[in-house]
Amino acid sequence: ADWYEGKARPSREIRVADYTVNLETLTAARGQREFQLTALEAKLLELFVSESNRVLSRSELLEKVWGYRSDLETRTVDNFIVRLRRYFEEEPEQPKHFVSVRGRGYMYVP
Repeated sequence: ADWYEGKARPSREIRVADYTVNLETLTAARGQREFQLTALEAKLLELFVSESNRVLSRSELLEKVWGYRSDLETRTVDNFIVRLRRYFEEEPEQPKHFVSVRGRGYMYVP
């Protein structure tokens, strides 16, 4: 028997809303519904989940996910949040998980 059997790496999965997201295959699944994510969407989700219930500013998100300098004016973060809401929120117009905090940024609420 191989001595290293059973020491397989844990799969890189996180829970987002009621979906299971696999960070290696870039897939999100709930029941029979499964869809692909981009690498940046997965990176953004991983950051939000690791910082649950903490407000993340646009500049912090730009630096940590995209590697952009924080003084850059861009709608990139907002556009990605809209996509995540479409994927994971029951009602994207009234988000419960990807919440805007006026004047401060965004927060993920599990």
